[in-house]
Amino acid sequence: MRKFLLIAVLLSTHTTLSAGIFSWTDASGNIVYGDSPPDTVVATSFEPPKLTILENFANRYETTNQISRRSSSRSTDNKTNNANRPVNRKEAIHRYKSVSIIAPKADQSIRANDGDVSVMLSTSPKLRKGDSVTVYLNGEEHSTVESRVANLSNLDRGEYQLSVEIRNASGQLLNKSEEINFNVVKNSVLTNKTKPYNPYETDPNQ
Repeated sequence: MRKFLLIAVLLSTHTTLSAGIFSWTDASGNIVYGDSPPDTVVATSFEPPKLTILENFANRYETTNQISRRSSSRSTDNKTNNANRPVNRKEAIHRYKSVSIIAPKADQSIRANDGDVSVMLSTSPKLRKGDSVTVYLNGEEHSTVESRVANLSNLDRGEYQLSVEIRNASGQLLNKSEEINFNVVKNSVLTNKTKPYNPYETDPNQ
């Protein structure tokens, strides 16, 4: 046991080792190491082995309980951090308080020989950027615009049912108008017929 203690002491003092190490046998027959051997003994120069330093040596032999406790601690920290993060909620739906058709008016008869009719809306609040208006004519989707004005083209004479819906960019319904009726009236073809110019129809001398 004494030998190992002496070796440990010698190996831990590098400055002493560098000065010179000797080994000899004492009166009891034990091998002794040191840098100052007695003059009465025969000492032999001794070259100590090089030291090997292992970094994080203790961590290589962690017990299962230590690893489990550290993993549990990390899991708890992650849960705490996740709890403090803001939760991503669904995009808020900003609906419209009211949507109504102000032109054409309900049951209005519109004289449109070219078949073009303009539709105008009133919304509260005003139409927001990114929202769109879908126009339904006789229950079928006619067109989609991003303003409060839409145009209906090439309508034949007769009665029509008109309604609109407002949706956001995700296609979610924000509000819709009531359905109204209006009539398209056109002049008769016979009424609008113009006779070709005949220079001999009347005699300028009469």
